[in-house]
Amino acid sequence: MQGEQLVAKVLSKCDTYRKSRLWLPPPEVRPSAWINNFTGPDREVAAILLDHFVYYSDLATNALLRSTYRAIVDEIRLATPASPLFGAGDLEDTAVFTRVEDEKPNPTDSGNIFCRKARFVLGIPQELILEPKDALAAAVSGKNVVFLDDFVGSGNQMRETWRRKYAAKQPTSFAELARSRRFHAVYLNLVATRYGVNSLQFDCPELIIRSAHVLGDEYCVRNLANLPANRSFPALADRIHVLLARCAPGLQLKAHMRQADFALYGWHSLGLLLAFEHGVPDATIPLIWAEGPSGWTPLARRPTA
Repeated sequence: MQGEQLVAKVLSKCDTYRKSRLWLPPPEVRPSAWINNFTGPDREVAAILLDHFVYYSDLATNALLRSTYRAIVDEIRLATPASPLFGAGDLEDTAVFTRVEDEKPNPTDSGNIFCRKARFVLGIPQELILEPKDALAAAVSGKNVVFLDDFVGSGNQMRETWRRKYAAKQPTSFAELARSRRFHAVYLNLVATRYGVNSLQFDCPELIIRSAHVLGDEYCVRNLANLPANRSFPALADRIHVLLARCAPGLQLKAHMRQADFALYGWHSLGLLLAFEHGVPDATIPLIWAEGPSGWTPLARRPTA
């Protein structure tokens, strides 16, 4: 199947997602308008990218959060002495919950959204959901800590939160506390890259990472040509790169996304095709989410702050 036949098939699939409420309708997700950014052979390449795009509505996000939390609770209940969660106890009796902060914390961080979800989706009592500095103080007094987040790309945000100095006297950070005293620190997240998980396991070995999904290199757009469904498309890897390189200069990106080839392949060149209803990670290729020249339509809406 080639060209416009593929475009029609993929758009029909997207419409099914919309009708089944797995995807939000326009203007939140705009597959038809996004495809129309492209002309000629580029439409086929765009259709292949769209075919592999993964979108989590709030309904799906909440379901993932519940299942991941329940899996941690069950793991604690069944833990053996060899388990990193052995002795963690009932989380609502032994733990406090906090957010993961951006490298430069701001009110729009996804961690703030997930603290609200902890209250209203998981039913965690409000008094157990703390600011990171207060969570550190609670950990010093003997509590375990559950960090809440949606996505792990490079792992930088969790690494910075783990190492950030939240107290004036020792232990000043979670990392410092973990080196001097054993406590259970669990990083609950919904989607993580294998790159990010491996990086955190090396840099923050005391942190227990629990993800609903871990994405390997096969999820990078650089590797789409290797998937069985795409092997009939000649020179697909080169065609994708050419399309990204041609569009990147016209996209409206902040300075940190103009490093290396991030304007083509996203933060740390992770090259993902992923979005949540509440936001799109920087690790997703900017072609999906960035504003562009006059007449350009992003596929998924993204907060501008």
